[in-house]
Parts: sequence; C-alpha cells; structure tokens
Amino acid sequence: MGFYGDAELNITNQWLVSGALRYENYSDFGKTLNYKLASRYNVNSDLAIRASVSSGFRAPSLAQIHYNLIFTNIVAGKSLQTLLASNTSTVAKAFGINPLQEEKANNLAAGFTYKKGGFSATIDGYLIEVKDRIILTDVFDATTLNVGAEAAQFFANGVDTKTTGVDIIFNYKHQMNRHSNLTAGIAANFNNTEIKKINSGTLNPFTFFGPFSQAYLQAAAPDYKMGLNIMYQYKNFDIMAVYTQFSEVRL
Repeated sequence: MGFYGDAELNITNQWLVSGALRYENYSDFGKTLNYKLASRYNVNSDLAIRASVSSGFRAPSLAQIHYNLIFTNIVAGKSLQTLLASNTSTVAKAFGINPLQEEKANNLAAGFTYKKGGFSATIDGYLIEVKDRIILTDVFDATTLNVGAEAAQFFANGVDTKTTGVDIIFNYKHQMNRHSNLTAGIAANFNNTEIKKINSGTLNPFTFFGPFSQAYLQAAAPDYKMGLNIMYQYKNFDIMAVYTQFSEVRL
C-alpha cells in the first residue's frame, strides 16, 4: 500500500519550488516515508540554477533474501565447495547474519543550465549516501556445520557508502544552410564511491567484507566516462560518429 503527493509553487516568475512525499507500507519489511524538495531559479532567459534534496530506499530482492545454492568457488587458487545461504536460513542465523532490511539513501544535487543560440550546457554535482547497502559477504568457514559445503556466504546489509560526482553535458547545433546542419555533443561523468562504514556486527570485518571485496565495490563504476558525438544532416541523409572513453579500472 502506498500514497504519493507532490506540489509546485512559483514564488516569483523566476523562482520555482517543488516538493513530494511518498509513503509505502510493505508486508515484508515495514513502512517507509521518502521526500523530495527541489528549486529552480531563472537568472535570465539563458541561465538557470537548480538544486534538490531527497531520500530514497531499495527493498532487498527475492533472490537476495531466498536464493540458496552450493557452488565451487576459487579462493587463493584452490577450489572450495561454498554454500550461498538464504538470508532466512538457520545457517545465516548461526553466523549472526541479520534479516535483510531496505537500503536507505539521501541525495543532494545542485547545478545549472545554460542555453544561447545553438549552444546548451548543463552541469550538475551530486552527493549520494547509502546506508545498509546490501553486499555479498566473503566466505566463512562452515566445515563444522554439516551443510555439505566447506564455506558459506551471505547477502547482508554490510556497508554504508558515499558517492560524489558531477555530470557535464555540452551540445551545439549549427545550421549550415537551409538543407544541412551540424550537431556536436560532449557528455562526461566523474564519480567516486567511498565505504564509510562496514556493518559487520560481532563478525570479523576482514572475513565479513575484506579488502578485495571493498576495492571491487569501490571500483564497480569507472572514475569517469566521456562521450563525444558529431552528426551531419543533409536533407534526409544523416551521418554520425560517436566516441566513448572509460577510465581505467584497477583492483
């Protein structure tokens, strides 16, 4: 069951503010109330600045809660029969893995838009903090549990993270004559994710979510992505060139 409402108000001809509330009640993990506040101010006909703050959540998926599998894992060059135990299993409880809860996020963004003639630009910076982010733990010794495997892994609300970044988009369109035009665009994203806290409880944090897993999470998205596109149009004929570059990812 859920309810959603939003409202907008033009305080002046140049200044718009808006807000939204969303309430939801889930049978499996309870109630959540999230909000968004946003504002946009038109400095002039070409330039506008904008900002927003919001909260959000993501419920654990069915697979993260109930998936159960024994597979062969490679750890330190050796094969290891590993149980990926469901979050509701007695094995998870025996290791002290708590029932999965929703991931909770707080978001902050600010930027500006500019348009003059055939040129347009948008630049937005953002900050996203996620609490109780769901991760797959490292392997625990399960040889004494008689579960048909030597090790066990679990999905858990394992870490709190912070992501900062900026999105940049430039576009330019030039009318060459009444039959043809040239369009060029550049888009770039720069971001960085940090682990602020490891929620291992009474478990050993290096076994729960070790340095390699931490590095893998923080390198899951490249530090930057850039794209360039150029398109020439002549009557009904189009030709386009696209170039995309990602930053190097190292673990």
